[in-house]
Amino acid sequence: QGAARDFPYRDGEGRFTVDIAARDARVEFAPDWPALEQVTGRVRFDGPSMRIEVDAARLFGIRSRRLTASIPDLEEGRLSVSAEADAPIPDLIRLVNESPLEEELGRLFEGARGGGDAPFDLDLEVPVRAPEQTTVSGRLAFSGDSLVQPRFDLDLRDLDGALRFTRRGVEMEGLGATVRGQRLTVD
Repeated sequence: QGAARDFPYRDGEGRFTVDIAARDARVEFAPDWPALEQVTGRVRFDGPSMRIEVDAARLFGIRSRRLTASIPDLEEGRLSVSAEADAPIPDLIRLVNESPLEEELGRLFEGARGGGDAPFDLDLEVPVRAPEQTTVSGRLAFSGDSLVQPRFDLDLRDLDGALRFTRRGVEMEGLGATVRGQRLTVD
């Protein structure tokens, strides 16, 4: 509704809305990040904006519980992605090693292996015109998991607590593990 010359109706002089249902789709949401597979959800274009609400998606073996993505202005905005998932530790290690997270976290996880499932939150802000300036933050919670890092001769058992990460580094929240029969806690 509105004159075509006024599209995409930033000033309210018309209305443009498209709702799309997606099923078993593939989404490449940011350069250098692995694509989401088996995506089921809805995409809504409303004037210059876009919003995606995903009911289900998979990235390696990581299955999302909640995932939203939005761009307030497709021409000049930022893509905001927010995801929550329950993730097998081996797939999280793969995500770190096969994404831009490798730059910051790769030294810790290269060659590592692990077991268990961990709740995982990830937030990305991707500038539409400068995707190389993507910011990332996330949180990984452990509860009885294991992580082996041969490079550092580490064998962590009964791992609990959390790691928060950004492109600037990693913070530990009550991280504890059994190492060589001794219980260690790091904050």
